Amino acid sequence: MGKPHLTLSVALNAAGHHPAAWRLPQARRAQALSGAHFAQLAGLAERGGLDLVLLGYPARGSELAPPPSAEAVRLDAMSLAAALIPMTRDIGLGAVAPATYWEPFNIARSFSALDNLSRGRAAWCVDAALRPYDLGNFSRLAAVDPSRAHERTREFMEVAYALWDSWERGALVFDKANAQFTDHTKVHRIDHAGDWFKVEGPLNSPRPVQGRPVIVQSDTSTDGLALAAATADVLIIRPMTIEAAVEAAGAAKAKAVAAGRELIVLADLMPIVDREGGSGADRLAALDALAQRRPECLGFAGAPAALADLIQAWIRAGACDGFNLLPAVLPDDLAAVADSVVPELKRRGLVADGPAGATLRQRLGLAEPASRYEAAAHG
Repeated sequence: MGKPHLTLSVALNAAGHHPAAWRLPQARRAQALSGAHFAQLAGLAERGGLDLVLLGYPARGSELAPPPSAEAVRLDAMSLAAALIPMTRDIGLGAVAPATYWEPFNIARSFSALDNLSRGRAAWCVDAALRPYDLGNFSRLAAVDPSRAHERTREFMEVAYALWDSWERGALVFDKANAQFTDHTKVHRIDHAGDWFKVEGPLNSPRPVQGRPVIVQSDTSTDGLALAAATADVLIIRPMTIEAAVEAAGAAKAKAVAAGRELIVLADLMPIVDREGGSGADRLAALDALAQRRPECLGFAGAPAALADLIQAWIRAGACDGFNLLPAVLPDDLAAVADSVVPELKRRGLVADGPAGATLRQRLGLAEPASRYEAAAHG
């Protein structure tokens, strides 16, 4: 289908993505566990016309972060996404869920619920990593060969896709007069037996509104790019320069085209925008002095118009199809993007005035995947 405008997502966490954000005077301990805080952030993103909020991104394992890191606390992304459903209207809700540690049936069931309850706004951020330090909490992973972790994830996703397909449209008939709740001719066993998983199916939850949630990945290793080309709708890259982004996006898109698919590529960007309380450069210097390090991603500090210039330049160069924002300080830098940067992008014709569709797939210009069973039934 293709999206006519750039895509903007934002990763939400407690105080912000700069490691020192939690040490600022305005930061509060309650942010780490406050539903109201995350609702405020999601509301800011929705007001600013962003397409998607990501929860639990960047993905990390079960190891406890060191004391100076706010990452020592991270809420379960699926639970948080579900909590945000009634607090938002149009914006997509993406949750990191680890294929390494879950079972395909659990993932398929959870995201079917998230997509149906949100009326088609769910995204699954696939975490395919196998981290050695997680073995202490997930002992069964000791049997997994790390060199085959991506093969296992590929099969995991194939099973999830089959389970979402196991319910055709119209299978939930709710016919009171004839005492028929479901049409079992439209609900199918998948009978999957592979190297890693044996799953009979069908799913005990109806097909997602979108057919399947939007699939987001961020692994840009050789194996990760192959997996993304075959399965992802959105790939997040982390280049430091526009030249590196052009090369990375081009390679990823070429692999997807070779697989007969399209791929939306987003670049991670940590903005710190000029505010009344100080320039972005001064605020960044103060943060760096507290943390003595920054996240390894593209950073920006400056005026809203200058950030719009950067975004426009990257889009025109083919470096990406949009950006995944990692606001340095929350809610401050997300509010600045929503109130000052997005209006400028709209003025330049880079961002649409409103949602382009009822579901996240429609909003991103992605086609709804056809059910294999419906396709077989109709020739």
